[in-house]
Amino acid sequence: MDIHACVRDIKAVKIQGAESVATAALDAISDASKSLIKLKDSSVAKARLAGWITALETARPTEPMLKNVLSYVTSRLPDEPKKMHSEIENRAKTILRMINSSKELIVKNGAGLIKNNSVIFITCHSSTVVDILKEAKRKGKRFQVYNTETRPLFQGRKTAKELVAAGMDVTYFDDAAAMVAIKGSDLVLLGADAMSADGSVVNKIGSGMYAVAAHHLKIPVYICTDSSKFDPLTFYRPEPIEEMPEDQVWLDRPKNLKIRNPAFERIEAEDIKAIVSELGVLPPMDFVAAVIKKNKLFKR
Repeated sequence: MDIHACVRDIKAVKIQGAESVATAALDAISDASKSLIKLKDSSVAKARLAGWITALETARPTEPMLKNVLSYVTSRLPDEPKKMHSEIENRAKTILRMINSSKELIVKNGAGLIKNNSVIFITCHSSTVVDILKEAKRKGKRFQVYNTETRPLFQGRKTAKELVAAGMDVTYFDDAAAMVAIKGSDLVLLGADAMSADGSVVNKIGSGMYAVAAHHLKIPVYICTDSSKFDPLTFYRPEPIEEMPEDQVWLDRPKNLKIRNPAFERIEAEDIKAIVSELGVLPPMDFVAAVIKKNKLFKR
């Protein structure tokens, strides 16, 4: 996939989920960097690379994993265009291995939280949460899943189809019926698009509301994510929240009707029991401390 196609598909939400977006961007920039081999002027190569990075990063504002992996593969490159391509390609392979290795640990840690005869509430589509549930089932655990539709794009249907295909007991709820589902659940498993320095998390719109409800009902909320989604810039400013097109909500809406369509919202640290990552199952601020200590991606 070339850069322009990748950016288009990310913006159109044809590629969704922080991990999928980051992986697609890595593949695109690695492929695009082959064109640098023919260049002799390093300044031209650097300008072209900078343009690709800007296009990819701005395709999805609320995705620090995307920015972190791009920083990892493009920082402090050699000046020679041919070596530039080789380094980008090698680093992309390295970070993909890191992502896969982390995923295995997250899935193992998350599956350990699921007890027999429990009910798990989930929302939207998180490949990490889906893989955790599949691993728990593979280990012979018996449980039910409650999931919501996730308007306006109905990503919950993708999740429901995957889980049913995997032989799980799934009940699908209208978004407005989420409180009913949460009241009948034993724990909440959510993914994350961004992790902040104050221990809060940014995830699909609705997640913050569900976490507040679960916390009020004393139902534990676990965030399942790779630590590379931590945004170091949140030490200085809040995580930006992306607004999606109004037409997603209501195409033939009345004239002059205003529509807000935020794609994400914050889950406050106080509503989170623990963050499940490759670093372990940690309370939010312990997770932040562990990420800083590990300093995996964002320091160059």
